[in-house]
Amino acid sequence: MADDVKMADDVKQEGGCCGGECHAQNLAKNPSTQAKSLKDSVAETLVKSGTAVFDKVKEHLVEQELQRRTDLILKGLAKKSEIEKELNKIKPDSEVFAADGKPITAGYSKKLIDDMDRLKKQLQKVETALENALKIEKPCFRSIAEVVGAK
Repeated sequence: MADDVKMADDVKQEGGCCGGECHAQNLAKNPSTQAKSLKDSVAETLVKSGTAVFDKVKEHLVEQELQRRTDLILKGLAKKSEIEKELNKIKPDSEVFAADGKPITAGYSKKLIDDMDRLKKQLQKVETALENALKIEKPCFRSIAEVVGAK
């Protein structure tokens, strides 16, 4: 405290401030003043930090939701790819060939036809859910969450 008074007297005697040199010398002589000043500055900033904290929390929650939505879409795309691969694996139970070796007709069992129908319905459901989630205006993530089994 005495150093602060001395510094103020020095400034008055010299007719102005030294451009910061006297302050730096004073702080170098008394680091507790610098620490106190920093502590006071931090405390003052924290008192006024209500909106900053609110904004940080808001940004964090928005980022979490964006990540959740991104994950849902990626899982939906993976599910779509998986269903398409399953559909491509289904081959006819029997085929009739012409003399030149080209297939004329193909026959599917009732089970394979049911499997194809089931997979096509699943694929349609996933594609619709992805379309709804990827809408620019008012995207809906409920159906994609149901399709991929997310909560």
